[in-house]
Amino acid sequence: MKHYKIQDDTNVYFSTCTIVQWQRIFKEEKHFRIIIDSLNYCTENKGLYVIGYVIMLNHLHLSARPGILPRAQLERASALSCDLEKQY
Repeated sequence: MKHYKIQDDTNVYFSTCTIVQWQRIFKEEKHFRIIIDSLNYCTENKGLYVIGYVIMLNHLHLSARPGILPRAQLERASALSCDLEKQY
């Protein structure tokens, strides 16, 4: 898998996050709420500028301008996985 570096905070990036083996884990509103709350947190506290997102049953798409996204993305990814684990 390729790893890309964010070079310029003024660019817009498109990201897709998938679930291992494409399992359908986003089944209930509470699961969607975890993702939305995480995006809101990064917007309010980490400078993330969300242009749009789509949450599917087994993956999500995000279009955003980073702010301080690389560090924020790592912090929230860890917290997000813990929040989702609590639901199962």
